[in-house]
Amino acid sequence: MDEILTTLPAYFDGENIRLRKPFAIRPHTNLLVTILDAPSQDAAYQNKVDRFLALEGFYENDPQFDQAIDELNKAWDTWTTNESV
Repeated sequence: MDEILTTLPAYFDGENIRLRKPFAIRPHTNLLVTILDAPSQDAAYQNKVDRFLALEGFYENDPQFDQAIDELNKAWDTWTTNESV
């Protein structure tokens, strides 16, 4: 008999794996579980930076936003300069 593989969205609640949508599964059915990597801290941080930078045109001529952009640029320059040493 041919096996049919079905992918079901699910999550781990800290104790059990839970399906996101109902699906009929017979008791003792063999399952394969694939763990999707959670975003790294770097990816989460980069996402926040990208969303912040996307606001640049929206907050045009806002002194606090301009200062934050300047500080971010200085931090970037310092980081990339130190990294290349």
